[in-house]
Amino acid sequence: MRLSSIVLSVAGFVYALLGFLFLFAPVTMGRWILLSVPSAAAAIEIRAFYGGLEVGLGAFLLYCGNRPATVIVGLVAMTLCTGGILVGRLTGIFLDGSPEKMTLVSMIVELFTTVTGILLLMDE
Repeated sequence: MRLSSIVLSVAGFVYALLGFLFLFAPVTMGRWILLSVPSAAAAIEIRAFYGGLEVGLGAFLLYCGNRPATVIVGLVAMTLCTGGILVGRLTGIFLDGSPEKMTLVSMIVELFTTVTGILLLMDE
């Protein structure tokens, strides 16, 4: 298995796992990222966006990582999605200031994943 396929499979697994956790435990996961869940509507939104979207992205990355013909598409999707999250996080830090420890840890993981995706795409 090529490195690109392994990276996509790991990223897909992590996204899917986090998605399922947000889907079935939005309050607990919300606390983990310092996000309050004050109502049923908020829980539904977290389940849908953090849960459903991450499960879908994870499944797509797993699919792409296990089919040689779709590895490049998967790398592009992973890199753009993670890069977009990173840009959003950096914008939040710039506009809102003083990030928490979890924000910084997430940012480091997103930066690593984005750079890894770019390097793997350059190698393909």
